[in-house]
Amino acid sequence: MALSVPPSSPVDGQAYWVPTAATGLWAGFDDNITIFSNAGWVFLAPKVGWKAWVVDEGVEKRFDGSG
Repeated sequence: MALSVPPSSPVDGQAYWVPTAATGLWAGFDDNITIFSNAGWVFLAPKVGWKAWVVDEGVEKRFDGSG
């Protein structure tokens, strides 16, 4: 959740939360979930109730519609 620029060597299937003011290929996709798939980024706007395991923090987070 701390990356504001896409990783230089992403692995197929990796997912990231795009923070505010991200740059590069993530610019303009603030607060989306992005998944690297088939050599490109797929962006998804989170829906209320979505859960994610945040690996770098070791916690589960749930989207409540506001943050």
